[in-house]
Amino acid sequence: MGCFQDSTAVDKGTEECQAYVYEKQIETLRGISYIKGMTPWILYDFHCPRRTSVIQKYYNRKGLCSEDKQYKKPAFAVPQKFYEELMRKEKVVW
Repeated sequence: MGCFQDSTAVDKGTEECQAYVYEKQIETLRGISYIKGMTPWILYDFHCPRRTSVIQKYYNRKGLCSEDKQYKKPAFAVPQKFYEELMRKEKVVW
């Protein structure tokens, strides 16, 4: 997976790296009792003329879902799993 351990410049910006960042963020949040949740910075990718890298191709790719809202990236499942576990633990009923 890389991202920050044994990483290369190619790893930065990948979907695997994005999922890794969410996993580490949730790992940190679990140790802070007064924080019960979070929200993603960007839900969907969107067009951005300033993003000209090979990976971004004129899109901000930090969303949890693709720009057409059809594809959920691997990182989408990370907070989803966190909240499902939290709801079971807290016995939350929707």
